[in-house]
Amino acid sequence: MKIYSILLLLCFSVNVFSQYPANLKSEGLPAPVVYDSVYNVVVLPNDLLSGKYDYVRCSFSAWNKNSVNYYWDSWATDGRYYLIFTPYQMILRTSHENPNPNRIVWVAPITTQQYERLKAKCDFEYKWLEDHKGDEIFDRSYENFSRLLNKINKKMGDLKFQIPSKKVFESTDWVYLNPDF
Repeated sequence: MKIYSILLLLCFSVNVFSQYPANLKSEGLPAPVVYDSVYNVVVLPNDLLSGKYDYVRCSFSAWNKNSVNYYWDSWATDGRYYLIFTPYQMILRTSHENPNPNRIVWVAPITTQQYERLKAKCDFEYKWLEDHKGDEIFDRSYENFSRLLNKINKKMGDLKFQIPSKKVFESTDWVYLNPDF
């Protein structure tokens, strides 16, 4: 009987403490996704964060040889941010090892030349800014995103990536990634 009580409590805890809205399960407008079979990457609509879409269904592999991935841990999102470069786009997303929702935070097109240059010069050390001090947690997603892009841009020569202003970055409507999973 004790085992069943613990199991029930765990199931209840996951549902109660999840940050997904209770009514999200595949409701609303899904974003169209294109899968590029040449590079084995997902291509998201460039207007994904315009407020037009509620969620997107796709997956990203950190082991895809056709993408360049950077990440940093975040207490503010209770997970991790991934900055992914594919031959077509720069994508910033969250990832969690808990019931919290994954989201797409930023999407921007990139050129083939930018992608090729980045692939050739992508190795370097990056130290992200901590987003907590003691019990205080604060969002540093934009600061880490822009600092990482600035560091990348130092290696890009005349093919630098455009860094959005904080106001533009914070004005986007984040989109849920795979809300049913």
